[in-house]
Amino acid sequence: MTAVNLAAALALSGHKTLLIDCDPQGSAAFYAGRYTSDGEKNLLSASLGQKPLNSILCGSCLDYLKVISAPGERQIRAEEQLLKEKKDSLFRSLVSELKTCFDFILLDTSPDTSPFTIASLCAADSVLIPLQCEYLAFNNLGQTVDTLKWVKKEFQPHLKLAGILLTMVATNSSATRRITAAANKHLNKALFTSVIPRSERFQETPGYRKPLVLQDHTSPEAASYMELAKELIERERFCTAQHQPTTITGDES
Repeated sequence: MTAVNLAAALALSGHKTLLIDCDPQGSAAFYAGRYTSDGEKNLLSASLGQKPLNSILCGSCLDYLKVISAPGERQIRAEEQLLKEKKDSLFRSLVSELKTCFDFILLDTSPDTSPFTIASLCAADSVLIPLQCEYLAFNNLGQTVDTLKWVKKEFQPHLKLAGILLTMVATNSSATRRITAAANKHLNKALFTSVIPRSERFQETPGYRKPLVLQDHTSPEAASYMELAKELIERERFCTAQHQPTTITGDES
């Protein structure tokens, strides 16, 4: 949800954006309106030399947004040993080549620690963590951070934290207020200023195969993602000025 709407918001802001679906369920590519049904054209098949790079780039519901589909579970299982052995390098060269064509590349990963997810993280420069305003999600944040520290130490020393994004924020909820206060206290500058409100609209829009920022662009929820895109762009400009790597966001939720 976050990766798709953020990618669409960046595209609507005039930035050439690529969304890579790294979750075998394939929800992100579907939600973004991927214009192909060929499940064999994906990041894994291109990295293995089975498909040419230009064949895996799919159109979407926006001119400035391209999509790469996720491999299915069967394909991932067939290449599981290779993913374990080359997780630090399997996708990196391909993603590096794609950087020359796009302003932003977002990899939407599942929250697990499978070899495919780790390989996807190793191809990233930075990670954006969506954090639901719920007690269990807040309590489990440490595990996610520990995973990223492990990936950074063992495989990708340049991996950075793009920021932590509060999602499903219900302003009339006392639980949300307590979690928000705790997040501001303990996470400090890691938090994005932008927050994503809780809304039923997010459950409705995937049926239209259009991100909310396009389907209901005047809504407060769409505005929150446009603000997030603006904030991410400003952070990227700062990173570029500091000679840090081009940001590729890995969505951990």
